[in-house]
Amino acid sequence: MNPVDKIKAVQAALGVARDGRFGPLSRAALECAAPSVIRAVQSALGVTADGLFGPVSRAALNAAIIAADSWLTPRTGLASSFADPKDIADFRECKATGKSDRSCFAVGDNGVGCWGADTTVDVPMCALPPEDWAHLTRPAGTLVEVTVGSRSVVCQLQDKMPAKANIRNGAVIDLNKAAWDRLGHQPPVKKPCSWRWAA
Repeated sequence: MNPVDKIKAVQAALGVARDGRFGPLSRAALECAAPSVIRAVQSALGVTADGLFGPVSRAALNAAIIAADSWLTPRTGLASSFADPKDIADFRECKATGKSDRSCFAVGDNGVGCWGADTTVDVPMCALPPEDWAHLTRPAGTLVEVTVGSRSVVCQLQDKMPAKANIRNGAVIDLNKAAWDRLGHQPPVKKPCSWRWAA
């Protein structure tokens, strides 16, 4: 369950609109909720369902609100390409010289995501640094919306970038050829973008 889904579960328990943003209506519903509703909220938050909304429940709700807001807030930076035909050719050429996969990843890509997906198929996919997805229970396939200029695409998270401190090209996200095709660009390419988790 992603952070937005957790807030939606809380909102469902409260009987308010399930939009993933815990605003004034959600807060008002919580303040006047019966103990049975509080227990349902506590279950959604993963804390002891005792019907008393005390410090532990409040801390869990606050953490969920912060996580959901972060989930919905777009991040900006550069998007680069990966697993495009040039990347694949460069990787294969490197491998033909007898070098290790690790060495060849410095010059290209093998077209296989870190969770085993074929990133060369005509399905929009992306890669993110581990710091962005490490909190997810099952990151593979999580949907990410990417906007470049006036066009957007929803991609599956199917690969990982290096840790943020080790990224050398300044990119915050990598997109495969299928994603760039939908955005109207041919890889290799690097463009300003914004991305957010697609709730």
